[in-house]
Order: sequence, then structure tokens, then C-alpha cells
Amino acid sequence: MATFAELLAKYMNRTGVNMNRLAEKIGVKRPTILYWLEGKVTHPARKNVQACAEALRLSDQEHQEFLAAAGHSDSDLQTVTTEIPEQNLMPVNPETGNNTLARQYLSEMPNLPVFYGRDDELATLTQWIVTEKCRLVAILGIGGIGKTALAAKLVKHIQDKFQYVIWKSLREAPPVENILGDVIKPLSNYQDIDGPDSLGHKITQLIEYLEQSRCLLVLDNAEAILQGGTHVGQYRKGDEGYGELIKRVGESSHQSCLVLTSREKPKEIKLLAGETGPIRSRQITGLDEPEGDKFFTNIPYFSHSPLDLIKLIRHYACNPFALKVVAGDIQEWSFEDISKWIGQLDDGGSIFDDINHLLTEQFERLSVIEREVIYWLAINREPILMSDLKEDVVSPKIKREVCNALNSLGRRYLIEKATDGGFTLQNVMMEYTTEQLVTKVVTEIETAEISFFNSHALIKATAKDYVRETQIRLILNPVKERLIADMGQARVENQLKQILSKLRKESPGLPGYAAGNIFNLLRQMDIDLSGSDFSQLAVWQAYLQGLNLHSVNFAHAEFKQSVFTQTIGSVLAVALSPDGKWLATGDANNEVRLWRMPSCELYSVFQEHTDWVFSVAFSSDGQMLASGSQDGTIIIRKRHEEKYLNTRTIEHGTWVRSIAFNCDGLLASVGGDHDVKIWNSDDGTLFKKLSGHIDRVQAVAFSPTDDHILVSGGEDRTVRNWDIRQADPLQTLEEHNGWTRAIAISPDGKKIASGSYDHTIKLWDMHTGQCLDTLKRPEGHTDRVRAVAFSPDGQTLASGSYDSTIRLWNVHTAKCQQVLQGHTDWVWSIAFSADGKILASGSNDQTVRLWNVQTGRCLKTVHGYVNWIWSVAFSPDGQTLASGSNDHAVRIWDRQSGQCLKTLHGHQGWVRSVAFSSDGQKLVTGSEDKTVRVYSAPDLRGFGNLEGLDKATILGKHDNWVESVSFSPDDEQIASCGGDSTVKIWRVSDGKCLSNLPYSDRVRSIAFSAATHRLASGGDDKMINILDTKKGKFTPILEGHTDGILSVSFSSDSQKLASGSQDNTVKIWDVANNKCVNTLSDHTGKVRSVAFSTNCRIVISGSDDKTIKIWDTYNGECVKTLSGHERPVLSVAISPDAQTIASSSKDETIRLWDINTHECLMTLRLPKPYDGMNITKAAGLTDEQKAALKALGAVEYNGLTDLTD
Repeated sequence: MATFAELLAKYMNRTGVNMNRLAEKIGVKRPTILYWLEGKVTHPARKNVQACAEALRLSDQEHQEFLAAAGHSDSDLQTVTTEIPEQNLMPVNPETGNNTLARQYLSEMPNLPVFYGRDDELATLTQWIVTEKCRLVAILGIGGIGKTALAAKLVKHIQDKFQYVIWKSLREAPPVENILGDVIKPLSNYQDIDGPDSLGHKITQLIEYLEQSRCLLVLDNAEAILQGGTHVGQYRKGDEGYGELIKRVGESSHQSCLVLTSREKPKEIKLLAGETGPIRSRQITGLDEPEGDKFFTNIPYFSHSPLDLIKLIRHYACNPFALKVVAGDIQEWSFEDISKWIGQLDDGGSIFDDINHLLTEQFERLSVIEREVIYWLAINREPILMSDLKEDVVSPKIKREVCNALNSLGRRYLIEKATDGGFTLQNVMMEYTTEQLVTKVVTEIETAEISFFNSHALIKATAKDYVRETQIRLILNPVKERLIADMGQARVENQLKQILSKLRKESPGLPGYAAGNIFNLLRQMDIDLSGSDFSQLAVWQAYLQGLNLHSVNFAHAEFKQSVFTQTIGSVLAVALSPDGKWLATGDANNEVRLWRMPSCELYSVFQEHTDWVFSVAFSSDGQMLASGSQDGTIIIRKRHEEKYLNTRTIEHGTWVRSIAFNCDGLLASVGGDHDVKIWNSDDGTLFKKLSGHIDRVQAVAFSPTDDHILVSGGEDRTVRNWDIRQADPLQTLEEHNGWTRAIAISPDGKKIASGSYDHTIKLWDMHTGQCLDTLKRPEGHTDRVRAVAFSPDGQTLASGSYDSTIRLWNVHTAKCQQVLQGHTDWVWSIAFSADGKILASGSNDQTVRLWNVQTGRCLKTVHGYVNWIWSVAFSPDGQTLASGSNDHAVRIWDRQSGQCLKTLHGHQGWVRSVAFSSDGQKLVTGSEDKTVRVYSAPDLRGFGNLEGLDKATILGKHDNWVESVSFSPDDEQIASCGGDSTVKIWRVSDGKCLSNLPYSDRVRSIAFSAATHRLASGGDDKMINILDTKKGKFTPILEGHTDGILSVSFSSDSQKLASGSQDNTVKIWDVANNKCVNTLSDHTGKVRSVAFSTNCRIVISGSDDKTIKIWDTYNGECVKTLSGHERPVLSVAISPDAQTIASSSKDETIRLWDINTHECLMTLRLPKPYDGMNITKAAGLTDEQKAALKALGAVEYNGLTDLTD
């Protein structure tokens, strides 16, 4: 069915109505029409769709199609603006309101058990919002006056009058784009999760949804985005977008209401608000005096005269927070007679009008230890347990007094205690303390007198991701900006480095945060840290992840709570132990890793596998950890004290995709064959083989409630339900239209969830086999579903997809209730923690993430780094090389010097293939981002002139990653193939796709012949197809390989074809006679790449066995085996003069070999993030961490040389 955007464009073209005219006719602005046409708003309000239909003179049938494309039907509820009469609004049940329809997102709304007074304010606000339908209402007042409490009470009072109720806190000054995204997602029922790029477009989209549904949106603590001081109502730098949001929500016609709470009046409110219009503001003053009495009723032995108490309450203007703090002070200091306290008030009798006066007064009364605790609570930003707070504190003396300080501060109501036992600050206190902290740090850095700067961290590298981002935004950035404003960037950099030198000279090894703070500040200033010296220093809470630290000196440093990049590849599998202590991951670097939870500290690395690890699983008692790999093995490790030791290796027989334990310790495995195999984990013997699938099996799961029940899914698009005591499946479920790639069974054993390459998830009844629901677009995934998992309570289903998102579904309603965004590439695997509070995910973007299931926030991200070089190609003149790698980059190398001449960016995924045109003027690249790009040389010098090379032409997209690209001999066409099981042929001149040829399986490699118009392709179906591109006909298929084909290459005379396969062989084919003339079988691993020499006799091959072999195709003999690569060889190429071989590898190098002498002429290396980083005698690193750092380029020297100079 055509989309709304397509139909709108069609009807506008037919009637000749342009955007300006249509916008005028239906009463919207021109950009709104543009967003519809661009597909940035996919579900416009029904009234707008109807107005368009009338303006474009659509027939009844066209009208209905138009409505359906916009997501509406005849039964849809009428949406309205505030000008439409009340009777046209969504009906509200007089007994229950519309709670059955309401969606509430109130996790950020504080729980306030005590609420005093405010009846008049509540009545006025209710009148404005419910009866008069105001669009924008501001609740204003000084700090501590009770704005948030009033807003929370208001929400509870009127929530049943709205379809959506959303509360967002601005306390941590989140970017306006984040707020818009968080609000638009639920309002769109998670259909628009990416939305438009520009801020204006996002606001327009929000207003569309505010018009469609009646929504109450609260933005609390708006003062956090305002400058304050002399710039009242002005926005902080970077937060100006909030002004546009407030202005447009207030001015636009819709049926919703935005409520703001703020200490200051934003300028838009000042300009727009009136006494009778749709925009209002209410200034909140102190409580009534009788309500103020209640703050003092619980103080024991408290004597006072009524007049004294009234005087005290009036002095603090009945400010609830101030009265609460004063009451705590009176109790703490045992003022039994209030007259003594009254005597300490300002002699002038000034009335309290600024909360900062009180806070300053309170701060001056605090002991050193109490201030230390207050500052650390401000740094942590959210409730923290006392034990964790002690870990933050540097001084042993203060550590011992933390408990007493917390008790004292609690009695004085300066801190709050959360339901989990953690401690934090009230909003007003948080802001005040943060400002004091920033000021102290700036002063100390400018004077180089370091004390506070060493005892307090500006950010915590180990904090939850969103907390660290807040610390950067509200502490680190303000410190940086004030320093630069005072001193200039160059002087700040120099001052920070001088402080490092002073620390190293005067206080080497001094415990504290100064060096870590300086590292984080320099990073935030975008200073190149290469060659920096942090030797002999305590490097605490430094965030070293995702950064190049070439030749940085950390010799004799002490690392504590610092975070590094890891050596993980694409994370293909995740599993959480039943006791919640461990996270296991399997990756494309062939490794299984064990991480401590919830810190994600690396504990162990297992390197027994020789290929990708697609599945990891803990046994139900947590005593065994198993992994299944592309290498065809399953490895079972048994727990011994705190370690898992390899006890058993099982040969599955072909590659393994999925494994699962049952409660009895049986282990099921599935993969490259059509069977489900069940193994005894104790001795590794085969217990049972279940046959029934007619294609490869991709997923398996045991029932949690019945050890005999097992469910499998495969490439035959079926879900099969088995009783392992029987030979045949109990049921075969056949509704998917693509491979079944993921299986999960609900904790009660009653439901099956299956995820498929058809982009859907299906929920099945375990006993009847009936499909209960299909979870799909518009709420569902937009690409293949790779993972599904039930929460432990069975209420939520999580799904992970190639669209880079994770979705959380309500199992009972089949509605999407959350979209987790953060991954930038395919999501391979997901797993819930045993308590259901955390979800772990692994992605092709080389990260592991931990998510808070309730809030959808990312708690931890572990960044990996491996940079395999997938493809290498010589230019026709042989002077340059092109390569494509994991880091999304294409590099141009000088053959003679080995220097990287240019790095081309643009791809958003691994670059799998590169190829030059025969005239050397163009370079084509194919990537996992699904695109084919063409780079054109700026002049006839070809790629010897590198200026102007950064821009590329994107020919088009596949539906999955692009594996191989090739130019036709005349350079007029490009062929590409990939994971979407197609071969596409593109015309170079205009980028038009001339042919889209479907295949039965993934196509791995293509090659044009040089002398004919033949195009060869090979892939997972084990066959070679040769297409005559002129005639559009295929020649007979070449068959003979016993596993998937990874590479094909024609000889220069086009008479022969070489193919490399996962069956470890190279085959030479006579193209004219369609027969295999030689099988070359000396490799012991997959053959990834083959290439003919120009003499048509020599073939070279690169393999997973880490070698390159030179073959004589006449006699089939291996002339020479070239060894040197440390990891599998991914690509080989021969220079046009037939003198040099180039090979690229997973070891992140390109090697150039003399084809005659067989010696390695040169090794070209990609830079690693930690190249030359000196960690000699650095403390605080585990053996696993040291190994990871060295793998990323770090060095550790031995000997007597002084390495700290």
C-alpha cells in the first residue's frame, strides 16, 4: 500500500496544487506540508487529512485510501483543537475518566507523600487547563516554594481528562532534542522513533501529535535551562531551542496542555501570557500561616509563643523548604525555646525573599565533613548508598564520619533519602551546591592551589551513562567554559599541564582525583592528548574509552575506577547469570568474555574458539557456562570458586548458531545442519537428534517449566515445538514470511515468541499452536528481528533488530511500551537480568549495553575496538592501494612508502569491499550500511591527486549489508551483492539500478570477467551463477563446493574462474565447459579470498588459517605458503605488474609480498587507539585489563631505563 507521503505527492501533482496553496487552503504552515511529503510526519491529524482530501478533490474511494495511509479509519476518534467545543472531545467515562485509554509516563515525577494547602492554586490551575483548555501554563515561584509539589498534585487531580500524561524533569538540563524525542515516542505509539533531523521539524511533529491526542505534558524545573542572575528569562547557551518549543506550543492550535514549573519566567511566557488567553502563568507564594505551623508540630520539647512562631514563619515567607530546613536546624541545635532562634534572625528584620540566603547561611554552619558529603551528593546527581559514598571519599578520617554526617544532615532536612536507601539532595540544594562546587574548582585551577580539586571528582567514569553525561553537562563543561572565559584555551591547557608537573614533582602517587580530573577536562576541551605525561600519578575516574591516546605516559601511575576501550568485536551473544553477578558475551573476535555485574569490569577472557561466537548460555544453577561458535564447537566451562574452567568441547558437526540448557543440564544446539542436537553436558555425548526442519536451524530454547519441551526456529520459516522424548515435532507453526531467527518461551511455559527476518515478532500459544499476536509496524521493527527475550515476570517481551533498536512490548496488549535507542548498528542479542530490572544487549557496533528496563535509560556502555581490514585492491597503475575496514573508513595507501595518503569517510558501517575502475578514475565501495558508494578522482591523475576525494556518489541501497562490488570491463556498470540475497547492477553515469536479481541465499562475492560480459556470483547456496549481462541470461550453474562460497575471481582471459569456499578449498573452473578442472585443498580454514595473476596461471588465496597460498593452476600444486598474519586473512590482491601480492587481515594489517621471492616487503598497520601508551608498572590493572590494553597498542617495558621522563 502506498504511503501517505506518496499519495499526497500524487494527488498534488494531479491537481497542480503546490505546497503554498495547499497550506493556505487547509490552514497549516508550508513546512508542515513539506514534512508530510518528506515522510517525517507519517500520521497527520485526521482533520488535516480530511481537509487535504477536500482541497485535492478526492473521490470517496481515494478519500478512504488517503485516511488509511495516514493511519486513520472511519472508527477513529475525532481529534480537535482547543477552539472545538467540549462535546467534540474524546468522551470521558464519568466514573473512571478515560484511564482505560490513558497512557501515563510519570517515572520522573517525584513521589511527595506530604502536601500542605494550595487549594486555591489547585482550583485555578484546574479551571485553566480543564475548563478553559489553556495550551500553556507556567507555575512560577522562588526556590523551595513548592512548585513541583503543586504540579504533581495537579497531575493526579486532572490526569483522567487526558489521553496521555507525560512528566519530564529538566533539573539536569537535558538537550531539548532529547526531551522532544522522549515525548514524541509515546505520542506516536513508538512509530516515529527517529523523527526529523532539525529542531523545527521535531517541534512541528510534536505539535501534530498534541493536535491528534489530548496530552498533559509537564516540564519541571525549567529554571535549569535559564541563565539566571542578571539575564532573567534568558536561556543558557545551547538551550535556546526550549524557547522555540515553548513559543510554538503556546501559539499553535492543539488540544493539549504544556505545564512549566520554573523559578524564572521564560521570556516567551512574559510575551504571550494574558489573563484570558490560552497562555497563563501563576506566581506561587508562601503557604498560609496555619499550614506553616505544621512544620514545627513534630519537634519534641519545643516551646514557643504563638507570636514568636508567627514571626518565624513570616520571616521565611512561609516558604515550605525554608521552614523545613529551619525546623530541622532548631531540632538539631536543641533550641527548646524559639525565642533564642528568633534572636539570631537578621536584626534588620528583613523578610526572606531568596532561598540562596538561607542556603548560604546553612552552608556556613556545616562542618568540613558535612560539606564533603553534600558536595559528593551533588556530584553523584542521584541517590547513592552510604557504602558507595564512602568509596568516593579520599580522606580515611572523613570516610569514618560519613554515617554521622548523613544522620546530621538528615535531621536538618538538607538531604533526602530514597526508597532504595540511597541519599541525595533536594532540587534547590542540588543546584546551589553544584554552583559552589564549580566556583571552588575554577578558583583552585586558576591559582594552582589544589586541594578540593584533588578530593572531588568532576565526573565519575564508572557512573551510569546518563549520570556521567549529566556530570559533564552541569559540572565539567561549566568548569571548562569559565576557565576558558577567564584565561583562554591555550593558557588553560598549559595551566592544567603545569599542575600535573607540580603534582608529579611534589606529591607523586598522592591519592586523589586531580590527575583524572585534568585528563577529563583536557578531553572535554578536545585537546590532543598524544604524548601527555600522567606518570607517577593517581589516575582516578578517568574516562579513557573511545579515545586515541598515542604515546601517553602512564608509567608507575595508579589507575582506580577508570574506564578503557575493550578489544571486543561485534557482540553477537549476551547472557546474564542466574545470581546476577556475571555477564557473559560472545563476539566476532572469537572470544567469550566474563564481566562483573553491574560494573561491567572485565573479569575473564576465553579464547578457545577459532571463529565467531554466536551464542552463550548459563545453566539454570549458574554452575556452567557454554558457548557455541561458527567453528562448529560448543565449549562447556564449569564453575570452580570464582572461575569458569574449560571442561568439555563438543563437536556439533557444523557451525553453531544457538545453544540452550534445560534444568537437568541437557544442552541443545542448532546451526548449519537441519537438526536440533541435544547433548549430555557432563560427558559431551549426544543424547538425542531431532530432525524435521528442511533448512538450517537458527534458534532454540527449552521450556522453563518442562525440561522435555523444546522450541526451535530456522531458515525454513517455521517454529517447531518438540517433546525431546519423541522423534517428531508436536507442532509446526508456519506463519512467518522470512527466516525464524530468534525464539523465547515465557516463564510460565505458556507462550512462545519468535522473531523473524520478515521484521515481525509472533506470539504463539504453546499448547494449541495458535498465533495470538503479530508485533509489527507501525509500532514494530523496520528491519529483521534478531533477538527476543521474556522478562522474568512474563509481562514484557524485549526484541532486538537490525534496525539498531530494542523494543519492549506489553505481552498482554501486544503494544510497544518503550524503544531503547543507543546502538548504532544491528542488535544481535538481548538478555534480562534475573530480577527483570536490567536488560543487556550486544550489537554489531562493538558495544555491550545495560539498560534500565523501567526508564529505558542506558546504564552502561562497554566500547570495543577491533579494526579488521576486509578488502584490499590495487589501482590499475599499481601505485596505490585501497582498503576498507571495520571503522567505516576507506583508505588510500602509497604502495612504495606504505604511507596512508587519504582516509575517506562517509560509510556508516564496515566497508566490506573496494574496487577500482579499469581507467583508475573511480573507486567503488560496499558496506554493511547497505550502500554502494562511488568516489571519483578529481582529474586524469587518478587517485594520485587526493584533493576533493571526500565526497562520494551513493548509487543506492540493498536491504542488507553489501558484501562485494565490481566494475564492468567498460566501467559503465557496477555490480553489488549482499546479505539481502540479491545482485544489483547499477549504471554508473546516473546511478540507476538496471537489474535486481534475486537469489536463494546470501550472495558473498561477485566478479565481472575482463574480456566478456559475464558476471559471476557465489554465496551461501554453494553454487556459482554466471550471468551474461548483455543477453540477460544465466549459463549453467557451477556446483561442487560443499559449503558456502566466499570469493570468485575470473582470469584475465576470462577462460577460467577461481572460487574460494567455507569448505576450505579453492576450485578452478573451465568457464567455457562449465566444469571444475582442479580442487586445491591445502588450506585448513575457510578460503576468504582468491585472485588470479595476469598470466592466468597463478592463483593466490587467503584463508582463516592465517596464510596466503600461491597455486599453480596447471598442476594444482601449492607453490608457496606465505605466513605472517596473526589472524585470518580476509582479502588478497595481485598488482597489475604481477610482482606484488597484497593481503589484508583481521590482525588489522596489510602485508605486501614479493610474488617471486615470497618475502614480506612491507606491513601497513592501521593505528590502534592506545599505540605506544606506556603502562610500565602501572598499578590498579588486572592481568585481563593489561592484556586488553596491550592488544590496543599499549606497551610495558622491562629493564632499568627510566621510563617516566
